[in-house]
Amino acid sequence: MSHSIFFPVYVLFMWAMWMFVRLAYLRVSAHKNKEIRFSQFKLGIGMPEKIQQTSNNLTNLFQTPVFFFILAFFIQAKGMETPLYLGLAWAFVTFRIVHSMVHITTNNVNLRFFTFLLSIIVLVWMYTAFLFDII
Repeated sequence: MSHSIFFPVYVLFMWAMWMFVRLAYLRVSAHKNKEIRFSQFKLGIGMPEKIQQTSNNLTNLFQTPVFFFILAFFIQAKGMETPLYLGLAWAFVTFRIVHSMVHITTNNVNLRFFTFLLSIIVLVWMYTAFLFDII
């Protein structure tokens, strides 16, 4: 039985961990540079833009990707790791990483929405294919 569906899962997991590291670094740096006070962390109000963007992106990485992680587990558990599922899994991960990159850099809302939409289309495609494969 192949476990290759877990490679894209692992990549997306590590990307989320990288966002944790980035957010911690940005927060510590901003505090050291006296750009923010510890009291601002209570509610996250008044954070510098880069910190808020990274924080928002990290939150995004615990929304729709959770559905991807669940589906990947079921695909592997049922031994259904076909080239279609693997290709869609890599497409989903790629779109999520591109979405993150846009979110934490230019924050171009149109491009960010487009990459988000593509990732949702891929995820719905995966779930639809899975549904038809199990019925």
